[in-house]
Amino acid sequence: KETKIKSLYVVGVASAGIPISKLFCDAVESSISVSVGSVQCRRPSTQLKKEAGVKSKLMQFAFRLAPYFILDYLRKIEHFVLSRRDGVSSTREIAGYSVDWNACIAADRVLVIDDAIDSGVSMKTVLEYLRERIALDTLDSFAVVATQSEPVIKADYTLYENILIRFP
Repeated sequence: KETKIKSLYVVGVASAGIPISKLFCDAVESSISVSVGSVQCRRPSTQLKKEAGVKSKLMQFAFRLAPYFILDYLRKIEHFVLSRRDGVSSTREIAGYSVDWNACIAADRVLVIDDAIDSGVSMKTVLEYLRERIALDTLDSFAVVATQSEPVIKADYTLYENILIRFP
């Protein structure tokens, strides 16, 4: 049985999922009522990287100068290393959110949008966070790309799989 969706709440996963969620909302807004919010998810070690000082700033500068093929290779190595560590890559925390919970709960569907699913841990963390607050049968997920063949969770909808897309 097909039901017509009259209202949709879109949650963009910060940071790249937010502009994609806004583009999505612009595309569907004329046909249904759409509201948008955001959630920021990060590894617990992210704050330590920000506090690292000069060494961290030098690394960031070097990464900005490196050619894409080197950065893509390093990203694959990082994924391989982190996915092999016990528990290190499997934890994320919600670092912030901007969600209108009343609109979210009242919506016919809630759609979580992110640019990419690498390990799948961030999407899983965001979905679990939202499931604690809304009905389970109204929550879907979308990612432009799933870069790995076996993430811990797959999005309900993806455009591309098993490729690495560099977003500007």
